Amino acid sequence: MRRFSTYIPSFADHRRAAFSLIEMTLVLLVMSIVAGAVTIRMEGPLHSARMDEVIAQIADFDRLSRQYARRHDRPVLLVVDLSMGRLRRSGRGDDAYGQDLGEPLELPEGYAIERLLVRRRDVQTGSASIAFGRHGLSATYAIRLGGPNGRRRWLCLTGLGGQAIEMTQTDENALRDILAATAPRRNAG
Repeated sequence: MRRFSTYIPSFADHRRAAFSLIEMTLVLLVMSIVAGAVTIRMEGPLHSARMDEVIAQIADFDRLSRQYARRHDRPVLLVVDLSMGRLRRSGRGDDAYGQDLGEPLELPEGYAIERLLVRRRDVQTGSASIAFGRHGLSATYAIRLGGPNGRRRWLCLTGLGGQAIEMTQTDENALRDILAATAPRRNAG
């Protein structure tokens, strides 16, 4: 007859079958460090993508302002409020001066309009306006956006076509050359 032996594990065998509190704490610590590193690593591209989105919103607002002027055959002012971080479309003329035309564009929290260059004017506080004629034409102008972590970019919007040109902070001299070249010349005589 065959005899079966039954093995009964002892307490010492169970002790090694599980992780100790120290081992679990170390695993959680390493996982936290890795998660923190990934978060920090992803922060830069996330802010860059958000800046691209804000620039696209401003370019679209400019394009829609030009379309409004052409469609309604009337001049429009694009009012840039640097202190509030807002752009709005306003009527221009005897019948609608100062009347808002549509919803304003509010920049997201953490983003600001730091400067506005229009022809030879450099606006850094308050508000300024860009006039669009009834055909949707304006002066070429540039907006410097500031974002989280000191990110800055220029957005140059051409007066004739409304083309949006994105420039880095280091391109400011080239930007000034573009604005000077598009500004009307004063007669020497």
